[in-house]
Amino acid sequence: MEKVEIRKIIEDMIITQFLHSEMDMIHEEDVSFKELGLDYIDKVELDVMVEQKINIVIIDYYTESIKEMTDLVYKIITEGYGK
Repeated sequence: MEKVEIRKIIEDMIITQFLHSEMDMIHEEDVSFKELGLDYIDKVELDVMVEQKINIVIIDYYTESIKEMTDLVYKIITEGYGK
């Protein structure tokens, strides 16, 4: 799966599932999840939705280090493990 396609999937999930997100910032390259209005619980929920949609596993200890959308896309591309 390509970087742009993964990013689009994540953006769509945030827009549809987390209505309190800052929509005008969603397409910025290095926007953080905090800037989008996602708290820790939202981030965990997003990780689970991404895992299910893309059919991968995001290792739990990576969750703390993933602070920006770019980080999540990078982890999926380089270290995502198929289920």
